[in-house]
Amino acid sequence: MILDQLKSALPLEDVAVIDCHGHLGKWPLTHMARPSLDETIETMDRLGIDQLCLSPFLGCFCDFRRGNDLLGEAVRRHPDRLLGQFTVNPNYPDDVLPEFRRCEKAHGLRMLNQYVRHGSDDNVHTFLGCQALHSKEDRHFRCKAKPLAEA
Repeated sequence: MILDQLKSALPLEDVAVIDCHGHLGKWPLTHMARPSLDETIETMDRLGIDQLCLSPFLGCFCDFRRGNDLLGEAVRRHPDRLLGQFTVNPNYPDDVLPEFRRCEKAHGLRMLNQYVRHGSDDNVHTFLGCQALHSKEDRHFRCKAKPLAEA
């Protein structure tokens, strides 16, 4: 039973574990004991986490393009373990939709992280980008993770 396994504090045996909140890299105001990509994968292994949804700290706060490129590189290194969530800056509305498409084309990223801290309370441009991506020509773009690889 899953509850018994959880109480034992041991990794789950028969259940895929997907951590839906993680960050790539360091950020000065946030403590991360093991911030490198290799350390993140080691921690996932130690804790029994099969896959991790993560977004780049750099993209959440200042340079979304560079952050998304670093994220794409990380996902490329560990495609069965990492589910990348790219970011955009709603203060640059003309860049939102092109960045969605660039992330998908360049890196295969199809999940958007809505955690945006660029000094804007108005995420309307991010919403409009999402709406445009669900238009007829872009129906392939969905925020769904692929299934875990067969063990």
